[in-house]
Amino acid sequence: MIYVIPSLAAFLMILLLIKTEIFSDTPNIRSSHDKIIVTSGGIALLTAYLIYSILNDHMHVNHIIGISIISIVGILDDKYDLSKLTRFAAQFLSAIFILSTFTFTIPELFILIIGIVFIINSYNFMDGIDMLATSHALFLLSSFLLLSYIDVNEDLTYLHENIILMLLALIIFSYFNMTPAKIFLGNSGSYFLGIYIVAIAISLNSINIITFSILHSIFLVDTLYVLIYKFFNPNKALSNNMFYELKNRIAYIFQPHKTHNYQKMAIKCKSHMAVVGILMLYNILWCFPLAYFSIIHPNFNQLYLVMSCLPYTIVCIVNKTGKEA
Repeated sequence: MIYVIPSLAAFLMILLLIKTEIFSDTPNIRSSHDKIIVTSGGIALLTAYLIYSILNDHMHVNHIIGISIISIVGILDDKYDLSKLTRFAAQFLSAIFILSTFTFTIPELFILIIGIVFIINSYNFMDGIDMLATSHALFLLSSFLLLSYIDVNEDLTYLHENIILMLLALIIFSYFNMTPAKIFLGNSGSYFLGIYIVAIAISLNSINIITFSILHSIFLVDTLYVLIYKFFNPNKALSNNMFYELKNRIAYIFQPHKTHNYQKMAIKCKSHMAVVGILMLYNILWCFPLAYFSIIHPNFNQLYLVMSCLPYTIVCIVNKTGKEA
């Protein structure tokens, strides 16, 4: 029952969103589709999560608040295109709520907040083709579930139930998100998955920051590569005014574009699902074993992180990621 009701609610919410078309995504320069498609599928995931939270006594109230804040802002952003300042403020606030249930020093807290905001945005940046964000979430949560069993002394029953519930909701959503997609995650979905995955990872003792980064390496490398490339290769002539130049470069980073590596791969392969398949094989056959080794041989975990990122970085270089066509 603890799985049936939230999963059924997610399914019904997806059908309602598709039928009513209240939220729709109009193609722009960043889009990998050429027609208007229903979006804000994150509402279905949030619905499942909130219903599960009501049925479960072990959920952290601050986690529920933090996840709800960023998801609601994502829903509003899907509908009304909120300002960047509003979105960043919501991301910082959500990160603070998630971290408030743990004990950190001030420097650690500052670094973790920045890291969480980056992860949320990496998820948003990488949600540009059918099934990529959902399949990556399925991979991450499944990996968390498997790797958490390494620490058999920790009672994680409630977290395992939480993960399994979200895996079921994502599988249901994936059916409608496969090419040709009937619904997109939208900002509500990418924001929700970004903060939800962070909340789960922080709650698991077996998942440290290096292990998480290894599992998330495709999204980390693709996002960082594009941000760095665009920052150092602005689309306008250089200015003698340092403040204006910095402002111009930051603005350029956040302009819509189709220069991520996965987007270039989708153009070359002419298939979203082919790219998703390739990247998931990379995750399963390369990143997951390295993440496992980072737990059982922690003295070498920095090496494993480099190994997880290096091949994908090379592909980014070959595909001229970040460069406009």
